[in-house]
Amino acid sequence: MADGPPLVIGLLGPVEIRVAGQCHGLAQRGLRILLARLTSAPNRIVPASVLIDAMWQEEPSRQRERNLTVQVYQLRQRLKQLAPPGEIPQIITQPPGYRIVLDADQLDVTIFTSAAARGRAAAAAGDQLQAGKLLREALTLWRGAALEDVVDYCPQLAPVAASLEEGRLAVLEDRIESDLATGRHDELVAELTTLVAAYPARERFWGQLMLALYRCHRQADALDTYRRARAHLTKEFGLDPGQALRTLHERILQADSALTAPAESVLLASREPSGASNGGNRRLSGSVPRLLPSAPRFFAGRPEELKTLDEALDKVDGPGGTVVVVAMGGSAGIGKTSLAVHWAHKVADRFSGGQLFVNLRGYDPASMPLTSDEAVQGFLEALGASAAEMPATAEARTGMYRALLADRRMLIVLDNASDPAQVRPLLPASPGSLVVVTSRS
Repeated sequence: MADGPPLVIGLLGPVEIRVAGQCHGLAQRGLRILLARLTSAPNRIVPASVLIDAMWQEEPSRQRERNLTVQVYQLRQRLKQLAPPGEIPQIITQPPGYRIVLDADQLDVTIFTSAAARGRAAAAAGDQLQAGKLLREALTLWRGAALEDVVDYCPQLAPVAASLEEGRLAVLEDRIESDLATGRHDELVAELTTLVAAYPARERFWGQLMLALYRCHRQADALDTYRRARAHLTKEFGLDPGQALRTLHERILQADSALTAPAESVLLASREPSGASNGGNRRLSGSVPRLLPSAPRFFAGRPEELKTLDEALDKVDGPGGTVVVVAMGGSAGIGKTSLAVHWAHKVADRFSGGQLFVNLRGYDPASMPLTSDEAVQGFLEALGASAAEMPATAEARTGMYRALLADRRMLIVLDNASDPAQVRPLLPASPGSLVVVTSRS
């Protein structure tokens, strides 16, 4: 994507101000909340009473109005310090509150929305290659969970963050749709396996996984995926799958020829060079998973932590014959996941066996933590195990997982772990691998 203006305010992750590509955070939580609340309604008046409630969860009072005036002044000064001449976002006092004046390209939310709209327009026009490219570029704007360093402290921002996350998932679904249309089904199975585990209520991900599996000549796995989706929806919501998923299931049962992959000429034109295809049903020994999420587009700082991770990497080939495990702890919003993913992408080529990633959801208020067995099953599928090959018990599945990782150099990122018991079954048993664990504990 184009570099855009010298100053961009970022909400798609921790709240930040980027100037000429360099990230500048706001040390004071109150200023981050104030900036987030104003920019969540750009160019519109936000009443002072709303801002007071956002920052202090209190009713307006003379004292809080004075406090708010001071906070607004400090935010203006910070923006003035950072912004180049002529690029300073104006915070206007306009009764009954304040209004921040921003161009569309000065806020990552509107940049994301615009890029996504262009991608969807390209898809509607039939140019799925361009659509996939634009949608992929839009998703690179995300640096983590929306507003992740302020949402826990400001209940007002929770619906904003949820709406932004819904928008991200919808764009991700559209990007996968374009990738399926251009023959990238074999590359999507691992990604979609992780997505249905993380978002089991989203039927579109289930359907996309079914179609990707079917196009990889894994009809039985596609049908088993439908059974798992139906079992989850019935158990959690008392509902049958929607009409679209049921219709796709019927078409797979009937081996509908219209579900086959795009023509070979389209498939070849749509791919970046990635080596020879493994051709449909893959042997487990040949499956090299690449499950890392996109690297943060902007990353700065953390030299000591990066040095520690690099030192851990040196120990992988050192004496002792053990798996190297690095644990990163800290409170919500300090950038643990961004650091782990940024570093993992830097060293991914050192691990020929592939990279595994899972969000264990140890602290997700909206859903239950992922069990270690669910994570193992997702990893097994990413490693090429079909439903028919999956052992019946959790203990046997863990054994199969460790057997598949034997003699491989694997990089494994276990994000948002709640406790050691959730992590232990996911650790390899053989040396040569490195595991990075992030947790608030």
